[in-house]
Order: sequence, then structure tokens, then C-alpha cells
Amino acid sequence: MQSEKRHCLNFFTPFCPAVGGLSENISYFCITMDIYDVKILSDRTEGTMRKIAVATCRAVCSVQINIILESDVIRSVAFEGGCQGNLLGIGALCQGMKVADAIARLRGIDCGGKRTSCPDQLARALAHALETA
Repeated sequence: MQSEKRHCLNFFTPFCPAVGGLSENISYFCITMDIYDVKILSDRTEGTMRKIAVATCRAVCSVQINIILESDVIRSVAFEGGCQGNLLGIGALCQGMKVADAIARLRGIDCGGKRTSCPDQLARALAHALETA
């Protein structure tokens, strides 16, 4: 029997090997882009404050993160969607923290085997902020 190729476009695609069981009759290939990266919606400076809005990847419950930075310090983090209490807690804990310190603490946190999480998505958005400062 010939093997069938299916595209894995996002984490929740049922034919993605990260989600579904592997079958000997189906071969997989995934798009080479990092499906866990955030998408920058806006990045603007108003006075001394830098305001960044990012769309999160489909693997997490939140859909957007709004960040306000002043120099290299986080002034505000607000998540849209997701586990409201936990995400309010993450925002409160990050307030006043240096961007590099938040990245070091949050990057790589996994939520339920998804290879990313809301905190990891925040770390990715903050990494963008450092790279483009």
C-alpha cells in the first residue's frame, strides 16, 4: 500500500504526528516554519513607553498578549483569552521585571505536552522586543 502524505499546518491538525498516532501507512511532513512563534500585530512607541501586541499560536488558550515596556522593564502584561486567573497572575508577577529576566524564567514552559504555553508565548514576544530594540 502506498503511503499518503498529509500536511501538518498547525498543532491541532488531526494528522499532525505531534497530536495523532502514527500510522505505518501515512507519512508526514510539517511546514518548516516554527508553528509556536507569535505574530506581531503592532509595535509602537509612545513617549518612553513601547506598546507591543502579539497574536499567540493556536496551541495555547490565549489569543493575544498586550505588553507595555519602559526601556528594558515590563510595565504591563495583559492576555486576551485563556485561563484568566493564571494569566492575571503571570502579568502581575512580570510587572517591574527586566525583560531578559522574564524571558529566562518563562521560555520553554510547556502546557500539557503542547511544546509551548502562554508564558512561553510571552517569552517569545519579549524576545522579539529585545531583538528589535
